[in-house]
Amino acid sequence: LSEQSVRVARMAGTRKDLLRSRILHSSVLIERGAYDAADSELSTCAEEAEGQEWPSITAFALSHRGRARYDAGDPDGARSDFKRVLFLRQELGAADSQLEVAMSMVEAAERRRGAAVAAS
Repeated sequence: LSEQSVRVARMAGTRKDLLRSRILHSSVLIERGAYDAADSELSTCAEEAEGQEWPSITAFALSHRGRARYDAGDPDGARSDFKRVLFLRQELGAADSQLEVAMSMVEAAERRRGAAVAAS
C-alpha cells in the first residue's frame, strides 16, 4: 500500500504530496528492518524539502530518519536528527507538546548513547 501511495502521489499529487508519501513509505522500510534503505530515502527527502524551504516536511523526514538511525543502533546520528527536528519545530512555532516530543527523542538518543559508552 505504501508503494502504491507513492505511485499515486507521483502521478496525481503535488511535490509535497510525493515527499510525504515517500517519507511514510520509508517508515514501512524501518518496520521491516531495512534501515539503510530508509536512511537513504529519508536523507533524499530531507534534502529536497530543505532545498524547497519546506521546514515542516524537513522535520517530518528527519524525525523518521532519526528513528531509523535509533533503531539501527546509531544513537549519535539519531540524536543529531532529533536535535535538528527540535530546532525546526521551534522555528515553526510548534506547540509545546510537539517540542516536548522532540526533546524526549533527543533524550532517548542520549540515554542510548550513554548506555553504549558504558557497555564498552
